[in-house]
Amino acid sequence: MKSIIDQQVRRTMLSMAASFTLLSAPAYAADDNGRPITLADLTANGPQIATEFTGDKLDHAALANFAWREFIALNSPAGALPANRGKPDPTKSFVTSGNPNFYASGKQTGQIGTNLLVWETFAHRTELFPHYSTPPSPTLPFAKSPNYVFAPASESGSKVPSFGDGVLQLYNNLDESSQIGQNIIFFPKNPPNRSTNPYDDTQLLFEAKVNQIEYDYGQSLNANSSTNLPTNSVEVKAAWRMITPGVDASRYHTAEAVYYTGTEEAPVANNGTFGLVGLHIIQKTENYPTFIFATFEHKDNLVLPNGKPTGLYYITDYTSLGYDPATGSSPVAVINNGSGTLVTENLPVANANLPVGDGLPAGHAGPITVTQPPTITTAVTSVNQNVHGLMANSPQFKDSVWQYYHLKGVQAIPVNEQDPSQPPSAATLDYYLANNVIESSQPGVQLFKGGVIGPGDGSAALTATDFINNRATDSFPFPSSKPTEQPYCGDFEDGVDWPASGQTIAVPRGYTASSYQPKPGVDGALFAGPYQWGGTRCGGTCTNHGGDDPVCYISANATNVTISASESVTMGGCMGCHGQAQQAGVDFSFLFFSKGGTGFNADTLGEASPAALIKRAQNYLKVNQVNAGSE
Repeated sequence: MKSIIDQQVRRTMLSMAASFTLLSAPAYAADDNGRPITLADLTANGPQIATEFTGDKLDHAALANFAWREFIALNSPAGALPANRGKPDPTKSFVTSGNPNFYASGKQTGQIGTNLLVWETFAHRTELFPHYSTPPSPTLPFAKSPNYVFAPASESGSKVPSFGDGVLQLYNNLDESSQIGQNIIFFPKNPPNRSTNPYDDTQLLFEAKVNQIEYDYGQSLNANSSTNLPTNSVEVKAAWRMITPGVDASRYHTAEAVYYTGTEEAPVANNGTFGLVGLHIIQKTENYPTFIFATFEHKDNLVLPNGKPTGLYYITDYTSLGYDPATGSSPVAVINNGSGTLVTENLPVANANLPVGDGLPAGHAGPITVTQPPTITTAVTSVNQNVHGLMANSPQFKDSVWQYYHLKGVQAIPVNEQDPSQPPSAATLDYYLANNVIESSQPGVQLFKGGVIGPGDGSAALTATDFINNRATDSFPFPSSKPTEQPYCGDFEDGVDWPASGQTIAVPRGYTASSYQPKPGVDGALFAGPYQWGGTRCGGTCTNHGGDDPVCYISANATNVTISASESVTMGGCMGCHGQAQQAGVDFSFLFFSKGGTGFNADTLGEASPAALIKRAQNYLKVNQVNAGSE
């Protein structure tokens, strides 16, 4: 009798459990790219990138599964090159590329390796917009071997870095040496102990690439074209560390890459072996025209396999930190990580000089240890556990490098920061999305929202080493009448002059043509617009209105992502950063600032001059330069 009762109880409990599962777990269609990852997803040959998220936008776990599908497809082997750039090999899988010897097994001395990941064969930013191409757009078909034409750092600089004997123009081209001109980041060679001079440690390098859809679109543009990227445009940004003695290369996806030494004026190309430590993936979809942002990190970035800290640290290209609106205390970031309780994280105190350690080169502050704020969401953690569990239980992934990578987070919904007086909203999960090796500083890029002024943006009221984070929250609709007019002076895009006195220019959002006219000034125009008011940094009228004669900047509100003609928000994290490019008219892509043929510089490994550091920062801060033809 007891056995029968036990069986009945067991059946009842199983039935209840099944009923609970059906009630609590979302239902997913077979073709839903937000459904949980399975072993079949991890082992399929020739996986195609997920091109749309059709699930509930508030289901953060589903968004995380979508992000993993992107990662699996883009990190699978590419087909035969160069004919199949950006396309998966239909006979190989994510399992194949996880072999620690994946790249090396396809490499022959003096030749470009044949074993590359899908995203590694995307077009590099310098292929997208070579320096002074005619017309200023890609000059080669996508399915060609890479060719890199850089801009000189100065008029006397080399247009193309020197490629010596035996140096190959590889698909991985690590031409960026900073975190968007703000920070330079290092792994200690003897972790966790830093070297006195940071450049004696292992400096991280970066590259940015685009898929064929975005590349082909770039061919249709000229310097004056508006930018509205097509659906399924994909950009990636990768962070790499050089494989040095003591680094266990078997835990990394490795590849041979181009990197640059020498001076900014005369960079010299080299080849070396690097390990992947971070990967951004952003994709524009029909349902998400403000892009879906996902970022992945290597497990060993902050903590070594033995449990000891890596000592990962950065130095800044600025020495003073401030906020706008100005504050004498530390602002806070309100974090919703899905735990049910909001977390407030204090940001560095405003108007205080940053520490400058002994042996630090001029123009820098630091060193500052990279930390991880409590931004990682419970939903993303759960999805990572599922994926890693599948790998751990499959012999096919026993030695795979992919078991050492995890999703950091994903953004798809433009939204204002979580209101601390309200219950946590699913829409604000991953609001402060940041990668620990691509965005490391607070508030610069790790706990970022709003807007940025500096360093070195040409503002007379700011020194070249100031950094100002504008965290004010404003949204549409803009007021029907203009505020008190303030002069706006700044550096336009090269070759674009200030409007003449009384000249009509493009109408900014929030105004009609009849209500928006430049007003006569001493030397040209008083310039007021929705992104140029809110308190002045330099009073009076503007002078020196030439195209390259900056004077001052007006404090801006921090609305940075436009959702529609009547709605805009102050977004944080990756989307908020790229949103500034949207406001400048280049649709979330900083790369398209170079559609006019100006091209890109090749950053060199090692110490750079203060002037070079400022130039790098300016290249990324074109969002603060108003182009009369871009609105």
